[in-house]
Amino acid sequence: MYKVAIMDDNQIVLDSILKTIDWEGLDCTVCCTADNGIDGRAKILSHCPDIVITDIMMPGFDGLELTRLIKQEMPGIKFILITGYSSMDFARQSIRLGVFDYIPKPIDNEELMKVIREAIQKIEEEHKEKQGVLPDAAQPQDQVLAFIEGVKNNRKNYSALVQQVLDYIEKNLYSDLSLKKTADEFFISPSYLSSLFKKDTGQSFISYVTMSKLNQAKLLLANPRYKVYEVGNMVGYKDYSYFYQVFKKYYGYAPGKAPE
Repeated sequence: MYKVAIMDDNQIVLDSILKTIDWEGLDCTVCCTADNGIDGRAKILSHCPDIVITDIMMPGFDGLELTRLIKQEMPGIKFILITGYSSMDFARQSIRLGVFDYIPKPIDNEELMKVIREAIQKIEEEHKEKQGVLPDAAQPQDQVLAFIEGVKNNRKNYSALVQQVLDYIEKNLYSDLSLKKTADEFFISPSYLSSLFKKDTGQSFISYVTMSKLNQAKLLLANPRYKVYEVGNMVGYKDYSYFYQVFKKYYGYAPGKAPE
């Protein structure tokens, strides 16, 4: 089932979405809720939902800021914003941040369910595309390595800048690698780096960095001298629970445990 997070500071609205939508019929489950953007961000990073439904106006981080922060770390999440705004400025910001869609107030359940179905369809399409770049013989636990090798094996076809970025990622794998930090290193904008990296490799910058770190973490975890939290720290994940969730989501088993 697909995991959904719901964020709204109006408890009545939150309860309405939670209780009146046929989640089982959508093949979804609500994994967490929050009434402010700060708690919302923490819960999203902890639960790793596939879809986030959030009000645009919330204390802490508003819906747009929450989207921006999460998209930097987990770009695959589909954000559906609930809003009373219909201005062009809001629409432009939403598009720039990669918001999947937005629902006007008052909420129409049929419209919301339609958008959720479309988000699920998009997730499934992206999953199939990702599977398409992996060797057919790859087993689930080998997909991360296959993903990385697929990028590296084609690097001669990439622009000189992307090749330099790949070298930079490899040399700085144990640090806190972010899109902005890397873009600053090469004196270019994050949006340009993101676009160029995706154009050349077919993969997002964040996905490649995440999988490179996880592959290295898997190698380190094979050494019994390292504890799980130590390995997380070594590859740049200071938050143990976040490292645990990301590792389990990609590999299908918890760090430090043998694959089933």
